Amino acid sequence: MDLTLRLPEAESETTGAVLVEWLVSEGESVSDGDAIAVVELETGETEADALDDEPGVRRATAHGEGREEASDSDLPERRVSATCSSDRAGSTTVGAHGWQFDVTERFGGGRAPTPIDHFLGALAACLSSSIAIQAGIRDVPFDAIEVTADGTPAEGSLASVDLRVRLCDCEADEETVGRIVEMGERSCYVADLLREDLPVGLEWERA
Repeated sequence: MDLTLRLPEAESETTGAVLVEWLVSEGESVSDGDAIAVVELETGETEADALDDEPGVRRATAHGEGREEASDSDLPERRVSATCSSDRAGSTTVGAHGWQFDVTERFGGGRAPTPIDHFLGALAACLSSSIAIQAGIRDVPFDAIEVTADGTPAEGSLASVDLRVRLCDCEADEETVGRIVEMGERSCYVADLLREDLPVGLEWERA
């Protein structure tokens, strides 16, 4: 479901916003002016409402809180910036896209995913898309590829990562599926960064 968000007039120069919370459910009807989401701007959190397409609006897709897409922004080529405030929480931005991070509860945080959580998310995202590419090369149909990355220990530096891959509605034979997963892992750029220093376990299952 695509929704067009209108920011307050005072924020008309804003080029990006972080989605904090949806105020409507997916599939729910909205009218012009209805508050549909809470977004975080440089000046703090505010409500965004529904609007027909007009210049200056921002478009977001309901894939979950914490994700934001700006229709008029180009993504930079591998340039990410992070800002940490005095309370040790912060935000990372890629162009007009952004997400929040925090330290663990041990250090007074726990309000947002830690950088390690985001790292594991990048690993899972890269692996899922790499496997999807390999499936496409071999014309193997599937509904979804889900990757879960479990890092240990719970705090501090990672000692190991276990990856679980679930291929949903994939009717290929076991050998083909295993080959797709193996080649996906080999071609995963994020996983490639880990091979020398961090043990990575990989297993897959069909769902």
